[in-house]
Amino acid sequence: MPAFIITAKSDRCGRKIKKGQTFQIVTNYENICTAAIADGLEAQLGKWAREASHIDYWIVRKM
Repeated sequence: MPAFIITAKSDRCGRKIKKGQTFQIVTNYENICTAAIADGLEAQLGKWAREASHIDYWIVRKM
Protein backbone atom coordinates (compact mmCIF):
# COMPACT_ATOMS: atom_id res chain seq x y z
CA MET A 1 0.00 0.00 0.00
CA PRO A 2 1.35 3.44 -0.89
CA ALA A 3 2.55 5.61 1.98
CA PHE A 4 2.87 9.39 2.00
CA ILE A 5 4.45 11.91 4.35
CA ILE A 6 2.38 15.09 4.69
CA THR A 7 3.72 18.29 6.28
CA ALA A 8 1.45 21.15 7.39
CA LYS A 9 2.04 24.39 5.47
CA SER A 10 0.58 26.47 8.34
CA ASP A 11 -1.23 26.11 11.67
CA ARG A 12 -4.61 24.35 11.38
CA CYS A 13 -7.56 23.41 13.61
CA GLY A 14 -7.13 26.22 16.09
CA ARG A 15 -3.37 25.56 16.26
CA LYS A 16 -3.78 21.92 17.26
CA ILE A 17 -1.81 21.11 14.11
CA LYS A 18 1.33 23.25 13.93
CA LYS A 19 3.13 24.48 10.84
CA GLY A 20 5.79 21.93 9.88
CA GLN A 21 4.15 19.05 11.77
CA THR A 22 4.36 15.81 9.78
CA PHE A 23 2.20 12.73 9.55
CA GLN A 24 2.50 9.44 7.69
CA ILE A 25 -0.58 8.46 5.70
CA VAL A 26 -0.96 4.92 4.32
CA THR A 27 -3.73 4.56 1.76
CA ASN A 28 -5.20 2.20 -0.80
CA TYR A 29 -5.05 4.99 -3.38
CA GLU A 30 -2.08 5.27 -5.74
CA ASN A 31 -2.11 9.06 -5.33
CA ILE A 32 -2.98 11.00 -2.19
CA CYS A 33 -6.36 12.74 -2.06
CA THR A 34 -8.36 14.76 0.45
CA ALA A 35 -10.32 11.68 1.55
CA ALA A 36 -7.12 9.76 2.31
CA ILE A 37 -5.70 12.70 4.29
CA ALA A 38 -8.97 13.05 6.22
CA ASP A 39 -9.05 9.34 7.08
CA GLY A 40 -5.39 9.32 8.12
CA LEU A 41 -5.64 12.42 10.29
CA GLU A 42 -8.83 11.16 11.94
CA ALA A 43 -7.18 7.82 12.74
CA GLN A 44 -4.15 9.53 14.30
CA LEU A 45 -5.69 12.59 15.97
CA GLY A 46 -9.46 12.18 16.18
CA LYS A 47 -12.55 13.37 14.35
CA TRP A 48 -11.76 17.07 14.83
CA ALA A 49 -8.72 16.74 12.52
CA ARG A 50 -10.84 16.02 9.42
CA GLU A 51 -11.35 19.76 8.88
CA ALA A 52 -7.62 20.11 8.10
CA SER A 53 -7.69 17.56 5.30
CA HIS A 54 -7.75 19.83 2.23
CA ILE A 55 -4.83 18.90 -0.04
CA ASP A 56 -3.73 22.57 -0.37
CA TYR A 57 -2.94 22.69 3.38
CA TRP A 58 -0.17 20.09 3.03
CA ILE A 59 3.19 19.45 1.41
CA VAL A 60 2.98 15.84 0.19
CA ARG A 61 5.88 13.45 -0.43
CA LYS A 62 5.57 9.83 -1.50
CA MET A 63 7.65 7.36 0.51
